[in-house]
Amino acid sequence: MTGLVAAFGVDGCGAVIAPGSATLAAAISTPSSAVAAPEHSPTPDHTELYDPVANTFVAGPPINEDGCNGRTATVLGDGRVLIEGDCAWHSLRRSDYGTESDAALFDPVTNTIQSAGTLNARRYFAVAALLPNDKVLVAGGAVPGSSTASSEIYDPAANNFVTGPQMTESRSGAMAVRLPKGKVLIAGGFGGTGGPGGFGAYLATTEIYDPAPNSFAPGPAMNAPRANATATLLSNGKVLIAGGENLSDNGHDAIIAETDLYDPVSNRFSMGPVMKQARKSATSTLLSNGKVLIAGGMCCTDISPPRYLASSELYDPVTNTFAVGPPMNTPRIAAAATLIPNGKVLIAGGTGHDYGPPIPLPRSFEEASVIPCRSSGYLASTELFDPATNRFAPGPLMSAPRSEPTASLLHDGRVFVASGYCANQ
Repeated sequence: MTGLVAAFGVDGCGAVIAPGSATLAAAISTPSSAVAAPEHSPTPDHTELYDPVANTFVAGPPINEDGCNGRTATVLGDGRVLIEGDCAWHSLRRSDYGTESDAALFDPVTNTIQSAGTLNARRYFAVAALLPNDKVLVAGGAVPGSSTASSEIYDPAANNFVTGPQMTESRSGAMAVRLPKGKVLIAGGFGGTGGPGGFGAYLATTEIYDPAPNSFAPGPAMNAPRANATATLLSNGKVLIAGGENLSDNGHDAIIAETDLYDPVSNRFSMGPVMKQARKSATSTLLSNGKVLIAGGMCCTDISPPRYLASSELYDPVTNTFAVGPPMNTPRIAAAATLIPNGKVLIAGGTGHDYGPPIPLPRSFEEASVIPCRSSGYLASTELFDPATNRFAPGPLMSAPRSEPTASLLHDGRVFVASGYCANQ
């Protein structure tokens, strides 16, 4: 497991959005003055488990978090799941930028969640990767007013976080993949201050973490700066980085279809094929046949209204080409995708337009906290992609809508789903 990746984005109107989620400017049709009912506040306090044999979700243990999107989940060597990171939702407060610096451990054997200590820094939209020594690297992310270059390392034996080395530059919303020999490639994202949402400019730079000396070193530059992209380790050891967004020639944020291929042997990037559809904040899953399924996300250009995608495409590393894939049943962005033991792909949650038209951006945390999730396009629906039939079929409903959830394949074949914006119903 290489850890989940999240990133900030900016829509065509300039509103800050979470990786793939609807902007908070996409929600309820009720006038803001009428927003009052607190039963739908964005407070995910429970988890759930998907059983691929029964094709059902069952309730998991509660987790003590408040509106947590922008977190990561990493499966440890012993099968437990580490959930960490601050809550991107709290960035609306602007006064404290979050209160959730605690981490949690889910134990599938006892079906319980316990404390995993406290991070040394509040960070959201960081990257996380399981290291060969079973420790977890947590690096970068957004902190109040900027991105950070700091890192920390979780030790499951001691059940605590220790300060790690500084990255070569600050970045949030980057992509991270553990390479075959145990190093970690961290690419792109936002760096510094200013830029979209105040978290810096789009980055083409990369860096490589080596656990042996416990240090970061500059990596080769990608062919294009990008954030909100996908990064997938291929069966041949290379890394496909696809789509995302960067700055167009006219200075606006643009969603892109270009891809990059990283070769850890030569330590170089080469230009990959162009996707069939420009998309950011899509899902990307390595299939059992070696192809990569890329599904959903948001398009299109910086001069078009944002549009959620139901389309998918398949990357073939043998021919180095993309082919049009089947459409999902629901357009969605900020979903979670997991390859399950039967070879199918579970795509869960995200944000779509199932429940209503866009609304104005909430004027405060308090106002936003009572937005009805089921009027906001946050999805409880799931889909199952079957590579044998090359089709998506509707999956079972989760117990609650979740945008930007984490989804972790457990050693027993189940999928543990946690966090996510609006997972409270």
